[in-house]
Amino acid sequence: MRKSLPLAILIATAAFVPAACSKTPAVPSVTLDAGLAFGFPDGGAPDAAPMASGGVAPSASASAAPSASASAAPSGSAANPLGPAVDAALDAAIVAQAAKDAPGMTAEGSAGHETLLPNGHYGMVVTLQPGKCYTIIAMSPPLQVSELDVHLFMLPLNIESGHSPPTDKNPAVLGRGAAKTCPISPIPVPYKIDVSARKGAGRVGVAVFSKSK
Repeated sequence: MRKSLPLAILIATAAFVPAACSKTPAVPSVTLDAGLAFGFPDGGAPDAAPMASGGVAPSASASAAPSASASAAPSGSAANPLGPAVDAALDAAIVAQAAKDAPGMTAEGSAGHETLLPNGHYGMVVTLQPGKCYTIIAMSPPLQVSELDVHLFMLPLNIESGHSPPTDKNPAVLGRGAAKTCPISPIPVPYKIDVSARKGAGRVGVAVFSKSK
C-alpha cells in the first residue's frame, strides 16, 4: 500500500485541477521512480530512459512504430476516466520494466493505450524489420488488470508468431531477454499485437522495444 501511495497522489492531483484554469490542462510530468509509482516489487532501474508524457520516447529510427490506427477497433474497451497522467506514469513503468526484460533495447515508436473491460482486447499494428529483434511489454496499474496476455500475429493471414508466457500476469512480456522475437523474413512485415485482459479491467499500456541482431 505504501508503494502505491505516489500513484494515488498523482491521480488525485490530476483529478482536482480546476477546469477554469485553462482550456487545455497541462499534462503533469512524471519524474518519480516507475517501480514505486505502481508498487511493483522490481522497482525501476535508475538508468532507464525518461518518457515523454503519453508515449514511449521514439528511437532514432522508429521502423516498428505502431500505425496511427489499429487495423480493427479494440473490443471490450472503455473510456479512460483518469486522464493522461495515468498513461504517463504507466509509460514510465514500462520503460523501467524494459531495463530488466529488454536490456540494451531501444523503444520503437509510441506506446499504445486502452482501457479494457474484462476479457477485452486491444490491437495495434507494427512493422517488424529484418535484422532486428523485438520485445513487447504490456502493463496495467495495480488493482486494475491483474492478468494480461500478449499475442503477435503476422498479417495479412493472422498467423500467430508468438505470445507471452502463460505464467505472466502483470506485466506480460513477449520476447523477454534471450527469448526475444527475431523475424526471419528478409523484408519488413506487418504484424498485429493483441493485448487482452485475462483477469480484471482497467487501463493498459503496450510498447515495443528493439535492437539489431
